[in-house]
Amino acid sequence: PAIDLHGGRDVGSGRINTHTVSLMPGTHRFEVTVSGLDPQVFDRTIDNRPRQTVSLVVEVGVLTISPPPGQAPAGGRVFLDGTFIGELPLLRKRVSAGDHALTIRWSDGTALRRDITIPAMPAPPLIISDVSQRQ
Repeated sequence: PAIDLHGGRDVGSGRINTHTVSLMPGTHRFEVTVSGLDPQVFDRTIDNRPRQTVSLVVEVGVLTISPPPGQAPAGGRVFLDGTFIGELPLLRKRVSAGDHALTIRWSDGTALRRDITIPAMPAPPLIISDVSQRQ
């Protein structure tokens, strides 16, 4: 992942990073970018104590949306929190773990909307197959 401090200063990249950065007391915003995922933003507060450690952990999960053949219209486009992530069937898509708003839009203008929770790896992926009931 690439890690940027608020203000755009790059502080590193790689799978696991340890960096020493001098920060003034206060709340600081960190943006972590992992290839293939939306950037994640973390706010951390630094107080007056010397040598504080800030941990930024990006949790990744896996999402599969695969309706049984013939039970959902063709052309379903999948959005997670408003961002297009693929078309049905969506198989083993790496996404940010946690709570999300799922939307599937079909070519006729109808849509299914659902709140979902994607578990962090190494938990099994979230598999959704009941998308035939459009809302």
